[in-house]
Amino acid sequence: MRLLFSTKLILAMGLLAMVISLASLAVFYRFSEGMLLRAMTGRLVDVSHAGTFLFEAEDRLAIESLTAEVLAQSLPRTEQSLRLAPGDIWESLPAEDSQALQQDPRFQRLVQLLRRIKSASTRTTRPLHPLRQDPEDPADPPLINFAYLMVPVPEAPRHRVLMFLADSDYESYDADGDGVISAEEEANPVGTIYAPPLAFPSMTHPFKDGQIHTSDDWYEDRWGRFISASVPIHAADGRVIAALGVDYLETGDANKLRQLRLVAALLTAAAVLVSAVLALLLARRLTRPIQALTRGAQQVSAGQFDAHVEVNSRDELGQLAATFNAMVDRIADHSDQLEGQVRERTAELQQANSEIQALNERLKSENLRMRAELDVARELQAMVLPHPAELASVAELDVAAWMRSADEVGGDYYDFLTAQGGVVKIGIGDVSGHGLESGVVMLMVQTAVRTLWLSGERRRERFLELVNRLLYENVQRLATHRSMTLTLLDYHGDGSFALTGQHEELLLLRQDDTIERIDTLDLGIPLALDADIEPFLGSAELQLAPGEVLLLHTDGITEAENPQRQLYGIDRLADVARLHRQGSAAAMVEAIVADVQQFMGERRMLDDITLMVLKRRELT
Repeated sequence: MRLLFSTKLILAMGLLAMVISLASLAVFYRFSEGMLLRAMTGRLVDVSHAGTFLFEAEDRLAIESLTAEVLAQSLPRTEQSLRLAPGDIWESLPAEDSQALQQDPRFQRLVQLLRRIKSASTRTTRPLHPLRQDPEDPADPPLINFAYLMVPVPEAPRHRVLMFLADSDYESYDADGDGVISAEEEANPVGTIYAPPLAFPSMTHPFKDGQIHTSDDWYEDRWGRFISASVPIHAADGRVIAALGVDYLETGDANKLRQLRLVAALLTAAAVLVSAVLALLLARRLTRPIQALTRGAQQVSAGQFDAHVEVNSRDELGQLAATFNAMVDRIADHSDQLEGQVRERTAELQQANSEIQALNERLKSENLRMRAELDVARELQAMVLPHPAELASVAELDVAAWMRSADEVGGDYYDFLTAQGGVVKIGIGDVSGHGLESGVVMLMVQTAVRTLWLSGERRRERFLELVNRLLYENVQRLATHRSMTLTLLDYHGDGSFALTGQHEELLLLRQDDTIERIDTLDLGIPLALDADIEPFLGSAELQLAPGEVLLLHTDGITEAENPQRQLYGIDRLADVARLHRQGSAAAMVEAIVADVQQFMGERRMLDDITLMVLKRRELT
């Protein structure tokens, strides 16, 4: 298979750019991962070290007395029974004895202290009161997953195994409510013997050197994957009588590495895409003079001695093109002299025909270039649309969407940005006109909205004001007159929406089959008309009950025409939506789109069409 020089150049430049980008991202990820891990273990050290000061003198005496009692009541601790695999456990007390000891006031006092340490990692402060094992506020769970006390076992002088004396989560508890007790939800009764995993040997070191120790990386045992800190608790005479352990679960809210992986994946995808596009554009620019010279040589080879190559550069390729043109001129002069007067008329006709052919070739080349650019723009536009997995990311909402452009590239916009801080950002808009310019404006807005969302901007009106400012400056730079209607909705859960920005009416289908038409006229003005739209912005709120539907659309639906040039209209849209309200969101979208297409018949689409249906799922 013979590859063109331009193809080879595109592949080489794209590969080089991608290798550099991916290597940079890999270095960034490794550095950030280590920094985050150190920050998390440092936080564990701070919390656990401060937590040891909760244990008063009488609490430390209780630790010693309770330890002695547990050791006295436990089953025979033989060498065989203590030979545990790393990360494994052995319950040394009979069930009835452990239950009796767990009712002891000393044990309950230690458990309360451990739960205070664990609850210190929540965001909410509360009055001092007895704490339960389950979180008091599911929306604000502790970042620390486990807090516990471990004591040495006399029969293991090198601390090969340790014993759990108390645990903030000593009882089994179905934390996620799935009806199954998973590993991290299992009970950890008093007297459980535990062999530290090989990945965290320093768990036993506080009993050896009296210092604070942390795991170097994530380690795994029967309860999950953790990073941990182990802090010694001293008696009055300086002896280490216990070690306070605190854990972060890898799957817990405190682990920011998952977010880092997501960011790294997105950056990798963006780097690959940008590298490919830049390589394509740069390679085309570099090979265009060579292609022009090739075409010129082919024309001369075909006897077209009037062919000239236009290369506007001062490098070697420009000099070669000038030499080529001079050579062609000399060949043409020599040919004219040989042909003489008899062939003069024929030569003129041939020259005219050659010029027409050259112009036609240039037009074809330009048409192919423009079509390729439109294909790239259309692919880019399709790639930034929400994926089905994103639309299905909110369990209580059934979401479906559909978009069709009137041209190769459209100006309609919709997006569904998954939860950040408990809020989902939903957007729908329409750029004036359609075609490539409108598609570029749409991509600007999509990029601005997603960037502001990931940057943490949550003030609704400020959010829209920043999007407008960016779009206004870019539209001015492009010297175009495009504007855009845009409504942004923040979904806070439990059917609660807050919206701002001017767009088409929203249709709200209630449970009693009534329809509310939400007018957004007073919530803003079209974007890119003015640099400052803050005085015109407003906001509104609406509540969606289970089974109710919110329908978003662009004017490509309501202004669709049938062969008699009649408009589809908002009333017909509302009637079709009401008729299919009991179905799923996808079924509603399919029914509405089918009705619009049937209405239009053979009539050509005059505008882009976008439809989004959000249905709150019925309570089960």
